[in-house]
Amino acid sequence: MASVRIDSPSFPQAYEIHGVPPGDYYVLAIIDSFENDGHRYHPNVDPGGAYGRYEAPSSVELKTVNQLESIDIELVDPSDSSPWARQGYE
Repeated sequence: MASVRIDSPSFPQAYEIHGVPPGDYYVLAIIDSFENDGHRYHPNVDPGGAYGRYEAPSSVELKTVNQLESIDIELVDPSDSSPWARQGYE
């Protein structure tokens, strides 16, 4: 797992994730709206998005380290019906 934290985001927000080895990945972006919870993702509270579609994410294939560029992610409003809630995020 690789991540990047942006303390004061602006929208649209540019980001980079370094040192990711070749492989297939899912890219998820969230806004942690309650920072006193240990930076946990709560899909029914926190806005979020995934590469592809939030409801049906698409994987990203990296053939070489850091080879992929320009992944856009649209954040959506929190929802009790989020597919991420079914993935064990609460």
